[in-house]
Amino acid sequence: MLAQIDRDQAWRSVNADQMAAIQQRLSSLRNKEERIQFLFYVASQVGGNDRKTALGFLNQAGQIIDSTPPGKSQLEGQIALAMLYSSFKSDRGFAIMESLIPRLNELVA
Repeated sequence: MLAQIDRDQAWRSVNADQMAAIQQRLSSLRNKEERIQFLFYVASQVGGNDRKTALGFLNQAGQIIDSTPPGKSQLEGQIALAMLYSSFKSDRGFAIMESLIPRLNELVA
């Protein structure tokens, strides 16, 4: 339990060395889904104390999601991204969801 608390506290803010380690870890991941999930995780961990850095990680995830072929995985990624942006009180989450409404309407029609 103490180890978990220490790990959680280490994520409270990100310095230059940690940022480099995160980017190195990101580049070592094999596929886009793993990179997206990793960025979501890091943003969630950092977001409580460093909103700007968390939004930067979400922006990176958004770029990866946008580069995936249109389909189910892209749509799921965009929805998850919108939810995370909203959790950080960013209007970007609403903008993403607003852009998805026509696609979601097609799916239910």
